[in-house]
Formats: sequence, C-alpha cells, structure tokens
Amino acid sequence: MGLSRKSRWLTLALLLFTAGLATAQTPGPNEALPLSVGDEMIVLYYESLAMAAEPIEIKAVVDQQGYIFLPLVGEIEALGLTPKQLEDNLVEALGVYVETPIVSIRVTMQRDRAVFLVGAVVNQGAFQTADGTTLSQFIASNGGLRNDADFTNVRITRLDGEKVSVNLQAVMEGNTKKDVPVFPGDKIFVPQAGRDRFELAFRYAQFVSLVLQAAIFFVVLAG
Repeated sequence: MGLSRKSRWLTLALLLFTAGLATAQTPGPNEALPLSVGDEMIVLYYESLAMAAEPIEIKAVVDQQGYIFLPLVGEIEALGLTPKQLEDNLVEALGVYVETPIVSIRVTMQRDRAVFLVGAVVNQGAFQTADGTTLSQFIASNGGLRNDADFTNVRITRLDGEKVSVNLQAVMEGNTKKDVPVFPGDKIFVPQAGRDRFELAFRYAQFVSLVLQAAIFFVVLAG
C-alpha cells in the first residue's frame, strides 16, 4: 500500500532536512550576477534632505530600456550592473541632494534565474532558485503540492526544449535517485490527478459524437 499524502509530505520534509541545508547556504541572487530586464528589487534609501528622516523602501523593476525609476533621482541605468555597482551609482546620484547618502538594494527576483511553477500547486508563479536545488526541494520550499496533484507525473521543460518527467511519489517514498535538479528557466508543470485520463475520455466522446452526426447526415441524404 502506498503512503498517504500526509505521510508523503512528512517523508519529504525529512529528506529536505537532511539534503537541503547546503542549498539554503548558497549565495542569494543579489550577490554577484548583473541585473537584467524584468529583474525586481527593493531599494532602501533616504529621500529627504534631512539625515534624521526615516529611510524609505521603493520597489523597482528594470524596464525594457534597462532603467529603474526612483523618486528624487529619476531614471537611472541598471541593466548589466551588479546590485553593488547600482548601489554605488545611486549613492553618487543622491549625493547631489543628500549628505553622505546610504543605499541598500535587495534583489527579490532575477528573471534569468527564475524557475516557473504552474499546475496543481499551492503557489503558482516565478521563483528564485539556488544552485543545486532539487525538484522536491523547490516545490516544498514554495508552498508544496495541492491535494489533487498527480505526484507521479511532474513535468519539467528546460530552456533548451528538453522535457523531463519525474515521479515525485517515488521520491517521497525514499527513492531520492528519482529526484532531479532544477535550473534557471525551467518550467515545471504539476498535473491534476486523473486530469489526463479525463481529457482523453472527453476527446474520445467528442470524436464519437462527430462520427454519429456524420452518419446521421449521410443517412438523411440517402433517404
């Protein structure tokens, strides 16, 4: 008899505890990689001339022209710069208005390093991943699977077009060799249990209906 869904997730939690700690220590996306179009960040800086003022947080996105926009500074180029380089440029730009400005940037999403998760999962969307993260770790750390998920047929489409099918049920039952790494740009789809069979049955019913309609049509013409 297979494990219950609750038991599967308890097993997965143990696997993550023993195998996922190294992944959690991997440097984050904001430490070295240059910024690209679509990258999202939080910029902490002083907007007021008075240094006693509280710093504010601004959410910024690198636009199609490679710029971000901040109040007081306006547009400033970000494309191709590391977050540290952008911080230095913002300090220089703010120096016109603020004495000894302080700027801190935290990248929340680098599109070049995002993995996309859709289907029968708790949280759909684009998520950051660290090097060495496995499929089971990635799904578990981003909310997990829904109760109606098909554990046996999780599909990954790589950037190069390669398609991979993973039986997560086997992983949850202790066969960690079935687990696979995820890479930036991967698209992960988790189908609903029984959904493929339902769609096949529905298409077959449509086909039968069309055949019957055609047969009736020719019978009417012949009469």
